[in-house]
Amino acid sequence: MPLVETDTLAISSEFPDLPISEQFVLWAARIWLKSNYNAPTLHLNLRNGFRAAHMDDGYLILDRIMTLLSTQATKKIYLHCACLTGITEHEHAILGIIAEFQTGNESNAHIVLKEWLPSLAAKEAGREFRDFAMLLKANGLHIRERQWFPIGGEHPAAPVSPLPTIH
Repeated sequence: MPLVETDTLAISSEFPDLPISEQFVLWAARIWLKSNYNAPTLHLNLRNGFRAAHMDDGYLILDRIMTLLSTQATKKIYLHCACLTGITEHEHAILGIIAEFQTGNESNAHIVLKEWLPSLAAKEAGREFRDFAMLLKANGLHIRERQWFPIGGEHPAAPVSPLPTIH
């Protein structure tokens, strides 16, 4: 599977330092990943989490997003396990994608999705991310915009996609 649970590749941000809306999104993505590998009963926890946040449909949208990323991605996408406090660059990119759709400035989101997924899957993922972003926003869960690197990166070792930095 291209979605990989990891304990490496963390950047300077720490999970507890994120706003609760961003913690919720990462918690959900990490639990989804863990439930697919080790504990299918965790899907019930996810459903209950979204229900408690008054976003029952959010679970289904997240499931479609994560399924696309885990079955269609052309490269590995690294997410931490739920017990770790660091945040991977890919997790920041996922938050950045959601933020882009919440603000209506979607160009960088589409660039990352096209880097991760084949064309048709990237379009489908874009629709799902847009729906997820709007549902989060409608329920007061705003995701902060990231400061995106220009294409090609500012540093020779930077990824080709516009990965975010937190400021």
